[in-house]
Amino acid sequence: MAIAIVYMTKEFNWDHSTQGLVSSSFYFGYLTTQIIGGACTDKFGGRRVLGIGIGEGATFPCAQSIISRWFPPEERSRAVSILCVSNFFGMVIAMPIANILGSSQFGWDSIFLVFGIVGFIWSVIWHFYGRSDPRDYFGISKEELDWILESKSSVCSDDNFDNYQSGSSERITITDDNRDVLQSESDALLPKDQQSSRSNNIDKIPWKLILSRREVWAIMLGQFFNSWGFFILISWLPIFYYEYFHVDINLIGYYTGKKS
Repeated sequence: MAIAIVYMTKEFNWDHSTQGLVSSSFYFGYLTTQIIGGACTDKFGGRRVLGIGIGEGATFPCAQSIISRWFPPEERSRAVSILCVSNFFGMVIAMPIANILGSSQFGWDSIFLVFGIVGFIWSVIWHFYGRSDPRDYFGISKEELDWILESKSSVCSDDNFDNYQSGSSERITITDDNRDVLQSESDALLPKDQQSSRSNNIDKIPWKLILSRREVWAIMLGQFFNSWGFFILISWLPIFYYEYFHVDINLIGYYTGKKS
């Protein structure tokens, strides 16, 4: 979108206010599909939501859900890090490609068309080979599956529910209601014969517990300000190069990709 809008501005002679509105429309969609995509992922699983292509915003909620099911706790941070880094690698590759497409005889329309086709092809492949849960994947070995499930079970055991050690010297007590939610998340990844016999409500999320932690607020505020700066930079950098530094329109994707 950041590259396409340069060509669109040149064709339609948009001022900066109009450019901002057009760019913002993408992020309004990104915001809503993150919330909708996350809710749909909880209900239908990450595989289905990613497969139907509900929107770019749903990618991260789906990916986080899949990572939580596929990776043992000790490998989860590494998996999320690789996911986030790959996002930037994708930008570095996509920016010059979008530039080439926009400068071609097919114009800026081809940017959306080509990337849409690539996304559709990926969705078809993902539909047949992707799985939300490792127990449903036909290519996984019994040893690897047992290792994933046992790792989840040991971390989410009753012994670990009694107290949660925060990053500070504080300890918080897990109430019975919160224990039920945490236990149900563990049970969801275990074979039926190993699941807890207690009655659980898997739909209940301990929002009060989550929002009471300063670590959570630190993460949310850090992410907010990081995203604010990053998306302003990535949205306006191509047009800034073109208008203020008079960079050749055929090269703005390469310049922006380097900064990404």
